[in-house]
Amino acid sequence: MPDSATISVAGRYANIQKLCAFVTRQARAAGLDDKAMFHVELCCDEAATNIIEHAYGGESSNPVTVTTISQSNAF
Repeated sequence: MPDSATISVAGRYANIQKLCAFVTRQARAAGLDDKAMFHVELCCDEAATNIIEHAYGGESSNPVTVTTISQSNAF
């Protein structure tokens, strides 16, 4: 059965670090190596930034939600 975890924060640039730290912790728990974790964190940062800039048109109280799912050899 897959393990999942979710975090939701307000769409503010200051919260991107919280999202990335969450994703990095989950990636480490799933057994990803440092190189893979770097790429996952980079993708999280880029996706959150794009949501804030393009979906919300700038910082807002709208949520940015990230869910991680890991199972066997997949994250």
